[in-house]
Amino acid sequence: MEILEFICSLFSDKELPAWYTKADLEKDKKSIEKLERWAA
Repeated sequence: MEILEFICSLFSDKELPAWYTKADLEKDKKSIEKLERWAA
């Protein structure tokens, strides 16, 4: 989960770039979870 926490620490919710939507964040969370399961 460190990767996700790092990404979230880069931008708080208010500071997310305009092009980076909540849907992107959800998609990235799922991708990161898959990577972490694969790497485990």
